[in-house]
Amino acid sequence: TPESGVEMLGVLRSRDQDGKRIFLDLSLQYRLKPSQLGMLYSKLQLNYESVYISALRDALSKVGNKFAIARVWENYSEINDMMKAACKETLADMHAECWDLQLWRVRLEERYEDALVRTQVRKQAQKTEEARKMHSAVRAKTQVVLAEYRKNITVIESTGIAQKYQLERAAAATAEANIIQLEADVLKIIKDEVKVNKTNLTMNESQLVTYQKLMMLQSQKEANFVYSGLPVEPVNVQAARAMSGGRRLLDDVMEL
Repeated sequence: TPESGVEMLGVLRSRDQDGKRIFLDLSLQYRLKPSQLGMLYSKLQLNYESVYISALRDALSKVGNKFAIARVWENYSEINDMMKAACKETLADMHAECWDLQLWRVRLEERYEDALVRTQVRKQAQKTEEARKMHSAVRAKTQVVLAEYRKNITVIESTGIAQKYQLERAAAATAEANIIQLEADVLKIIKDEVKVNKTNLTMNESQLVTYQKLMMLQSQKEANFVYSGLPVEPVNVQAARAMSGGRRLLDDVMEL
């Protein structure tokens, strides 16, 4: 059973040079060309594998027409190389690279196979075993390549997460610094511009601190505070302001 991600298709049917119907079992490996992924997506989007399968089955079937079936047993490597060359040629113009192919079984219709098997069965068994070993070796190599790709993906994702965190923290720190600077600038303007009771006196440090506290309380919607001081009776400022429609209650306390 093929490993996860391998497309399992039916046997490849063809006819040899003499017109005999043949059935080919083979495996191939390909990879997309990274520099051409944009062109591949613009042409085929995510349906490229179906197009590859159709083109490869057609090309490899035509290769079967170029040799007599007996040559598979007599010179297996030559036939396998012919198939591999057709695979490479087919995918070369389709933004992919065929990097290996294994022809690991060939069958005929029964009326032809019996006679051929009698003379070739020993050689075929040996070649088949060699092909299977090669197939296993290539699969192992494929797994090594896939493992390296997965490792690279993990490293890239980890780097991206780290960079994202750094950017977020830098943005937060910059925003916090800007707020602190803005608050300092506003407080300086208030200190320079606000005069107490129509005098030229500005607020001292203690008064500035008290002013900041009052402004902070005012920004809290649920907060209320009571003002008390002669000649004004203690009063809930927030409640009194709401009842008076926002009119000034303590005109003689501070003139801005």
